[in-house]
Amino acid sequence: QGYRYNILDVAEVLPEIMTSS
Repeated sequence: QGYRYNILDVAEVLPEIMTSS
């Protein structure tokens, strides 16, 4: 586990970043 954040947390924020573009 070398990730500082959980993949689940990222999955929730991912859609936001995509829409923000």
